Amino acid sequence: MSCTAETAEILLSNNGEIFFKQTCIGTSTSQLYKIKNISRMPLEFRWLVKNQDQGLVKVEPATGVILPNEYQVSECILDKCLCFPWFVYGIFFIKDY
Repeated sequence: MSCTAETAEILLSNNGEIFFKQTCIGTSTSQLYKIKNISRMPLEFRWLVKNQDQGLVKVEPATGVILPNEYQVSECILDKCLCFPWFVYGIFFIKDY
């Protein structure tokens, strides 16, 4: 009897970084962000926003399942923009079934 195990593998757009250009103070801006599941099993994901960014950054959908070889497109929204460029790093947990 033999068994094999596979690890979860994903590809992140833009090396896992989201860059928001400078906009007017008090406005909102958004960026689309792609995640691809390149493993052979479904993956459950959940975005986490750092404490200092909560209230400024939202991600929709924040949770979900990515099937094998499927892309998930999330919208990252920066509310109440500041007068300088803003980086957000893709921080999320992946749970395999």
